[in-house]
This record gives sequence, structure tokens and C-alpha cells, in this order.
Amino acid sequence: MASRSAIILSAFCAMLFALPLHAQDAKADKAPPHPAMAGFLAELSAGDLDGAAANISRIGDFGDEKFFAFEPTREELVAFLAGCELVAGDYGLTNQTATPLQKTEWDCAEGQRYFISMLPEDALVIRVDRARPYLWVASIETAESRAAREAARLAEQVSRRAAFGGMVPPPPIPVVFSDEEQRALRERDERERIEAHSNRDAVGQAVLSGQLDAIRTFATEETRARYAIRDPFFDVSIEQARGKGADSAVALLKQAIEELGTPESVECHLSEQKFGPHVCRWGLSNSQNGLLAEMYFRGPGGSLNSFTVLRETPVETAEFRQRAMEAGVIDG
Repeated sequence: MASRSAIILSAFCAMLFALPLHAQDAKADKAPPHPAMAGFLAELSAGDLDGAAANISRIGDFGDEKFFAFEPTREELVAFLAGCELVAGDYGLTNQTATPLQKTEWDCAEGQRYFISMLPEDALVIRVDRARPYLWVASIETAESRAAREAARLAEQVSRRAAFGGMVPPPPIPVVFSDEEQRALRERDERERIEAHSNRDAVGQAVLSGQLDAIRTFATEETRARYAIRDPFFDVSIEQARGKGADSAVALLKQAIEELGTPESVECHLSEQKFGPHVCRWGLSNSQNGLLAEMYFRGPGGSLNSFTVLRETPVETAEFRQRAMEAGVIDG
């Protein structure tokens, strides 16, 4: 099951994507770029493509990537934008408390205009004591891809109305459960909780024993697999690769082990974070490196909804530490 924050974020962005670039209240003062966006644009303008790419935490994740004009890696996106000209930017309003989408328009090769929206990783953090220097690329569109997305949205709307005889679907009716039904739901939730704990531990032991294919027992065609690096100072995961299904989950985990070392011990637990993932951390033959996985299970039997492999290396941790020191987050 998707996390509650992801559901809220998807709805938030769906609403904002529908607005034209300058559709906000003309009387309100325009805000400057979010610090992460300002840093990204400054590095891009200075030709520091590696630095600009390092500001991007992930590309896509709202379920509508099929409507992207193209699906690049962070390095490919930065190299592409280096050949474009920023012609417009809308970074929200100064009287807004929520972090808005950073909407930009770019004129690129052959007169093609691209509409790119980015969301600061601060977006759903209730209290922001320090601005995270990372951006989540929410959309990459042209007029054509935007029209395709809108046509799909309208088609879905028409389909839903057709199911109700052409009328607007009514709001959902609150469901009232009897005491017996509530007890059955609690028992079901408890069974699924126990299954998730058991499956998490089974994954941990399978990786420890080198039986990576055992993950296929829990993965489905819809399992979202990711490989990322964790910035511990800003608590952000920087995605390196993604895929879908059991093959991707096994391949990304195998890649991580080849890069980091052979698992020699394992410890699994449930994150203390509300709605947090199940986590397994493996001790490796190269003790300087770290390898962990974050897992979400769902439904009867506890199949994997998402499987994120995270790596830690001394070199990357030192780079994150340097960035945190420059931002004044730590002293050293």
C-alpha cells in the first residue's frame, strides 16, 4: 500500500499540474526560488553539471511517468537543460506556507518548449529547520505530452461519469461497521502485520545466505524496486536506478552486493517512523560499507509493494558531510 504522504503528495501535485504557469493570484507577491531550486539553477548556469545533478533526488514517482516527454537519468536531464534557455519560472507566492512546485519553462533545440516542475524534498515536512538541497522532478512536459495527459484525465472522468449514468459520481458514503466487523478487521490487520514481520525476516535471511532469488516469493509484477544512496544529514534518498517486478528487485540487490561486499550478518526491524517501512541492514565483508533495504508489504500473505535498496560508502558519506558543513547543518 502506498504511504499516506505519497497519496497526499500525488493529490497535491495533480491539482498544481493542472494550473497554467501564471494562473496564480496576480495580486500576491511572487516568491523567489526555493533554496534547492536556486542552487540547482546557479550550478546549471555556471556549467557545474555534476553539482546540478547532485541536487536531484529522483525523477518521477507520481504514477504518470508515461506522460513525460522523455524519461532521463538525472545526469541526462541536466545535460539536456544545459543546452536550453530558462524563459519563465513560477516558484509560488510569498504568503503560502506550503512549499509549492517549482514550475519552469525552457526553450530548447529546434524551438521546442519544455515545462518542467520540481518539488523540493521539504514539501511534506511539517517543520523545516533547514532547507534540504534536493529537488524531486515531478513532471517533464511539452505541449504535446501535456495535452496527452489532460486527454487521459478527461477520458477517465468521462468513464467514471458513464458508470453513474452521466452524472457526477456521488461522494463516498461513510461505512459503518458493526462490532463484529470491526473485530474481524482488527484480526485481519494483526494477521497481515505478523505476515509482514515474518516475510521481512525471511528476506533478510535469504540475502544473508546468498539466496537472492528467494525475494521472488514475495515480489509481484507491480513491486516497485529502487536503488538509492541515503544522505544521512538531510535524511533524503538519492535514487540511482529503478525498476518494477521481481527481476528488477533481484538485479538491483545483486548490483549493490557486487559494489559493496558480501553480507555476513543481518538485523531487521520495523521503522519507528509513523507508516514507516520494514528495514533490514546487513553487515558486509567490507565493513566500511553499509547495505540496507526498506520494504513495504501489503495484503494477505504480505507481498512486496516496494523494495528500496540503500547503499552507504565512506566516499559518499564524506561528500554528504561536506555539503552539510557548507550548509551550516553540522560543525564537522
